[in-house]
Amino acid sequence: MQLRVIGKAIPSEVYLVSGGRRYKMTASVLGEFSYLFPKLQKPVDFRFEAAGFGSDSYQIALIERPSLLSFSANLVYPAYLGKANERWENIGNLVVPEGTQIQWQFRVNQSDKLQIIFNEGKDTVLARKKKPAFLNTTDKSTAHKATKCACTIATAPTKKKLAISSM
Repeated sequence: MQLRVIGKAIPSEVYLVSGGRRYKMTASVLGEFSYLFPKLQKPVDFRFEAAGFGSDSYQIALIERPSLLSFSANLVYPAYLGKANERWENIGNLVVPEGTQIQWQFRVNQSDKLQIIFNEGKDTVLARKKKPAFLNTTDKSTAHKATKCACTIATAPTKKKLAISSM
């Protein structure tokens, strides 16, 4: 936590008050103070005190780690194969005949964005959100043609959970 105090009279000491305890903040340059919260596990309410004055109350809301819960691949084979369509769940390696359409479905937690990265980062596809999952369809039109294709999934944390709010 970094704090800058502005005014005609700058205090030499500032305290962060949280959970009924006062923690002395570290002074750096004139009017700038910092405090490092040790391993936060839950939201924290706090305020500042200095020279007999107190600030408004604030809260640090924690961001949960984005995670991939499960995924599936619906395979639609080309008609010339005469092969029935298939659905594969949570499979790591996928080898399919050329011309196969793949509809990926990903169930994620605490994510608002999901990208599928093919061909060692050369091709990136953004999946669209469809509650409660993300969907993406790849076929011959998306040009993910490779005899071997590694797929990496990257999730982004939900932005609305990152906040320090005045109480």
